[in-house]
Order: sequence, then structure tokens, then C-alpha cells
Amino acid sequence: MDEDDKENQADELLALASIFEDEDTFAALEDQSGGSFYAAVELPDDCCVKLSGTMVQQARALGATLRENGENSWLLPVVSLPPIELNFQYPRDYPSKSAPDFTLSSKWLSVNQLTRLCEKLDEIWESNANEVVIYQWTEFLKTETLSHLGITSPIDLDVSDLPRTLRQRSMMEGQGYQAGPRAGPGGDGGEALEGATGGVGLMQQPTGGVMRLGVRAMQDTAALTHLTPTIVAHDKLMRDRIFDTSFNTCGVCYEDKFGRDCLQFSGCGHVYCKACMAEHFRVKILDGDVKGLLCPENDCTSQALAPQVKELVDREVFEKYDARLLDLSLSEMGDIVFCPRKACQCPVIRDEKTNMGLCPQCRFAFCILCKNTFHGLAPCKISHEEYRKLKDEYENASSEEKSILEQKFGKRTLRQVIDDCNSEEWIRKHSKYCPQCSCAIQKYDGCNKMTCTKCHCYFCWLCYAVLPRSDPYSHFRGGGQCGNRLFEGIADTEDEQEDLDPNELVDVVGIDNWWNFI
Repeated sequence: MDEDDKENQADELLALASIFEDEDTFAALEDQSGGSFYAAVELPDDCCVKLSGTMVQQARALGATLRENGENSWLLPVVSLPPIELNFQYPRDYPSKSAPDFTLSSKWLSVNQLTRLCEKLDEIWESNANEVVIYQWTEFLKTETLSHLGITSPIDLDVSDLPRTLRQRSMMEGQGYQAGPRAGPGGDGGEALEGATGGVGLMQQPTGGVMRLGVRAMQDTAALTHLTPTIVAHDKLMRDRIFDTSFNTCGVCYEDKFGRDCLQFSGCGHVYCKACMAEHFRVKILDGDVKGLLCPENDCTSQALAPQVKELVDREVFEKYDARLLDLSLSEMGDIVFCPRKACQCPVIRDEKTNMGLCPQCRFAFCILCKNTFHGLAPCKISHEEYRKLKDEYENASSEEKSILEQKFGKRTLRQVIDDCNSEEWIRKHSKYCPQCSCAIQKYDGCNKMTCTKCHCYFCWLCYAVLPRSDPYSHFRGGGQCGNRLFEGIADTEDEQEDLDPNELVDVVGIDNWWNFI
């Protein structure tokens, strides 16, 4: 090796290491014979990637924000795409005679596009013969890749080289498709960013020959199903880095802090410092309002994510939040009720044909309406207040809330509850209950000595006292609270149903000792 070439190579690596201090951008080989550069392609403002088919479903499942494109496709806004990886090796006579040996790999550019970039790197070398060119190559890849390939936003990805599934790739490899693992930000070694383990190399022809597809150009994604997760994950990583290193003004205390000390609500983008939000979350959770962990901005409905809450509050507080949030989520599911045993409280799926719930944990079979042991077709033993509460909840509910209640209890059951409440309300207003068997009795005529039609008990209509069967009228004689009140309350049809005073009754009848004539 010429001493000048050796010195130029060492100087170039030292200069690159000085310019790009971040190892995620540049790393030299240990023997100083080359290195790897990860070129983050500069994107235009408000850049988007066009997605369609299953790629849209994947992006939504990952929580990405999409814009409708109007052409059976959606747009994914991105601030960064996975970098192009340039791996180079110095020949002994670089730069005096030979160009560096290199490969280009990418997760989102096709083999054809990468091949065109390789050809452009060759042109740059030829126009700068006998000079070091790695820095010029990296600048071209960062700043001119899109213009050279004629790519504009929204970026329409060329996925023609990608197998649709990993099984398809496996079949291709079985036919001679060559792939090798690569590591680093541009090729994750099979771990980070859902990436692939290699790229396009050589393809064996059916006759046994080898067809060169571009040894220097490698598509570094395993299959089409991995492409969208890779792009979404990389973009999120870059957004987080930008946010962490920029100043943000807290919307509560109005102090400027680095993003790493702030929390950003994903739904609205509003930013608050972690100290303010930690106290806000703690108070809400301890008050039981786990649905109230909203953005403090007026009229904003963005909800804090569980990982954000977990980061800011103590473990004990987060466990309360997590448990309460689960309970609320289950309670909003129409076919879910909870086991009424206090020591269990396990979620139970309602039997669609009956009102029975069978707890999978303690095996308790119960009625989902009254929460007592399942009683089949027999009526529930439930208080009037509980019936009334359920009736009012259903009648005052929105359409969506009514649908949930109907799924939980059954529409027919709720209709029966309403009818029973209405009947019970009428009975409560127009009748009284037997003190012995609780049968409802309506008094429409006669004196205040009542006879229950069910158990034949004698009782006083005024004070509900059970009367002796041997002499039931003795209760109305003497000086007790019901003395001389046997006929109190009997309506006079000619006086618009006004109650008569007992003394007036005696005057009208003309008998002082009325009990002697009964």
C-alpha cells in the first residue's frame, strides 16, 4: 500500500468521525479499512408516505395518525424515514487509483432505485478521481436522493422487490436467494424496528446459473408486512428525539423546559411539564376519576395514555388507576357483569338466553338483575328502590347507553322492570300491605277493620296493627290512638269524597255506643 493512500484513508476516517460524532450516523471499522454511514434522507416539509391495503390497517393498529388521500389510499405524515446504509471498504490503492468498494441498503427504496444511486456514486468518484469521496457520497445521499430519483411527497413506495410474506421470502431463499444479516440503524440484525435480516443479492436461475441483480444494491426489509411497522417505528423514534431536545412551554406553570422533562398528549399535541401532570394525575386517580386524565386545555378531550401515567405516578397509585380503568372498561361492555360475591368480583359474560351469570372463578350462578342466587323464572326479590333506580337509569339514558343496558340485562327484562315499577307505584299509591303476609290490599269501601284476602288476617287500616280474631273491633273502642275511628276516612259521595269526622258520624247516626250494634 502506498504510504500516501494509507495516510489519506486514515485522515478521511478521522475527518468523518469528527464531523459525525454520533455512532448512529458513522462508525469506522476497527482495522480502519472502511466503515458504515447511515444517511438520513432530507425530506420536504409536511412529507407523507402513501399507504394502501393492509399497510393502512397496520399503521392504524400502531396508533399512527393518517390523512385521507381520496384515492383509495391514506397518507402517513413522517419527519424521517429509515436511513440509507452505506458500507464501504478501502482498496489498497484508494484514492490514488481505485474507488472504494461499497454497498447501499435501504428498507424503503427498491433495488432499482438503489442501483441508480450506486451509479451516481460511481459518477461522483469518476469526476473526483484520485481524491477522497466518502464525504461527498454521504452528502449526496442525504440531500439529493429524492431529487435524483424523482421522488416527491406524497412518497409512493416501490414495493415490487418485496415478497408479500415471510413464507414467500423463505421460498425465494430456498431457490437460491442470498441474504445476510446486517446490523446497525440501517439493518437491525433482526431485532430493532421490525427490520429484515439482509437484502437482495444473487438469484440462481432454474438452469443453475447465477443472475446478478445488483450486488451493491440491497433491499433490507424481510417482507411487505414488515415495511409499515418499520417506517412508523423509525418516525416515532425521530419525533421523540426532536421533542426531547427542544424547548417547550408548559401550559400549566408556563415554564420553558426540555421535551424530555415534558409530556405531550398524543391526541392534541398540547405540552405540559411532567411535574405538573404528575400531581394532576395523582389527584384524579385518588379521587377515582380515571377517565378524567385529560389534557388541561379548555374543551380538550385528549386522554393520557397508560404508559404516560405509569411514568409519572407512584406504583401504588398506578395500580389503582389500572384496576379502576379495567373495571370501567368491562362495565361499559354490554354483555359483562361482575360476580356479586365481594371476595370474588370476577367479570362474567351474561347468558344471552337467560338472566343468569355463571362466575368462571368461584362458579357462583346468580341472577344478573337482583344479584342473588339464580332463581329461574321466579320473580326477583329486589327492593322497590333498586327497581326504581334501574328504571330511571334506562329511561334517562342516551341511545348508546340504552343499547349497553339492553345487552347487559336484556331488552325484555328491562321492559318487565319498567312495567313492574309502574304497577308497584300504582299499588303503593292506592293500597296498603298486610302486616302479616305483606299482600297489597286496596280499600275501596267499608270500615277500617280490614281482612286480608290472602291470609285472612284482621288488621287496622289506620295503624296496621294485627287485630284479635275473637274481637277485632275492640281495637276501636276505648281511648287508644284508633279509638272511635272505625269509620274514619269513609268518603261521602255527595260531598265530593270528603272524609267525615267521627263525631259527625255519631251525630248523623244518632248512636253513642256504635260498637254495640256491630
